[in-house]
Amino acid sequence: MQSGDTLSGIAAQFGVTVEAIEALNPGIKPETLQIGAVLKIPPAQ
Repeated sequence: MQSGDTLSGIAAQFGVTVEAIEALNPGIKPETLQIGAVLKIPPAQ
């Protein structure tokens, strides 16, 4: 994650849903994302 990244922006960039990212990353909360956090991204739909 970089400064200014949001889950919705990342989802749009990779062609997936926010819900799919959240499902693959249990415990991740959009309001507490940290710079440098590593997220698993599901395959594009």
